[in-house]
Amino acid sequence: MNHYHFHILDPDWGQVTIKRSGHPPFGAQVMLNGHEDVAGEARKDKIEFSKEGNGFTRE
Repeated sequence: MNHYHFHILDPDWGQVTIKRSGHPPFGAQVMLNGHEDVAGEARKDKIEFSKEGNGFTRE
């Protein structure tokens, strides 16, 4: 079975990946990176932060 992956860099959501099946019933899966969404909100609110591994820290 073939799958097609589309990677989108959205300024608000960060990296978005859409995975589509090439065969019926043509299902789709949308994957969002929650860390990028949180980082984007922090940038909008002008909150300084840094990322270390899988977490956020304040400077």
